Amino acid sequence: MAWTSHQILLAVVMVITGSINTLSTNRRADGSEDVNELTKGNRNFNPLILFIPAMCDMTATSIMYIGLNLTYASSFQMFRGTIISIAFFNFAGISVTKELSATTRMVLDSIRTIVIWIFSLAFLGQKFHWLQLLGFLFLLIGMCLYNGITFSATFLKIRSFINRRRYSTMEEEIIDNRNAEDTEQ
Repeated sequence: MAWTSHQILLAVVMVITGSINTLSTNRRADGSEDVNELTKGNRNFNPLILFIPAMCDMTATSIMYIGLNLTYASSFQMFRGTIISIAFFNFAGISVTKELSATTRMVLDSIRTIVIWIFSLAFLGQKFHWLQLLGFLFLLIGMCLYNGITFSATFLKIRSFINRRRYSTMEEEIIDNRNAEDTEQ
């Protein structure tokens, strides 16, 4: 399947904004899964169940704005930039999942990991360790195995190419099949 220019743009936006988002924060997701009944996808729920979280959000937002009045403007701008980066990353991730597949989104997320690592090596002074590269390869292999992405077809093509190259230089030996009684005297 060939990607359209729109799909390529979505993939690039997802990798770039996700990398910016991860580089701008010190926290990382723990990878746990939320098993709350409300977030499992049940569409039959009482809208008033959201009243308490909405009130908590309103209170927290009010307190946040009071706190932002007591801090420097540069801190507020950095916070706003992070929120915008997260919004673009989430939009691109949802669009990639919709346009391509969830497996493609996982692969792009892994590419985002190596982009962050290379950026950290080049610009943030992180030291290079071979073990990190090995860990990234294990991450990719494990993700491919989990998602059922196998490389058997690619392996078979490479093996047949090598065999063709190996045996193409050999002269073809002509084998003459004869019965034992048909011997020449």
